[in-house]
Amino acid sequence: MKKRDERLADLSAKLLDLSTKAEKASIEAKAASDKKQEAIQASISTAKGDLVAFQERVRLAEEKGEGKLSSALIKAQMTIESKIQQRKDIRDKALLERYMDDRAITAIESLEMADYLIESAIVNYLELLEAAAEYNERFGADPE
Repeated sequence: MKKRDERLADLSAKLLDLSTKAEKASIEAKAASDKKQEAIQASISTAKGDLVAFQERVRLAEEKGEGKLSSALIKAQMTIESKIQQRKDIRDKALLERYMDDRAITAIESLEMADYLIESAIVNYLELLEAAAEYNERFGADPE
């Protein structure tokens, strides 16, 4: 009986540990999501700032009266740089989206597996308790 009680206590402790780990994983997933949102907002703010600065440079160049040719060259350069950046952003965006999708799927699958294992542990623990009660009822106290 003593060994069974020790095993039951050990199983209870392990279930509590799994529950704590699952809760910690949930908190960490929320924090990662929040951090990702902050990074996206920072990236947007930086891009907006860069655009404003570039527009200001163009405006100043035009104010200096560098002539129509210079203005046309600056606009052409802006257009080319913009197109290059757009292509780079599209490629980077697609790669990051694919990576984030993969990480999300892996995280979901891991949480589902953890949930399954926790549920399985609980079911086995309850079946053990039922078997111990039946044993005690049919054969008396456990000889261990």
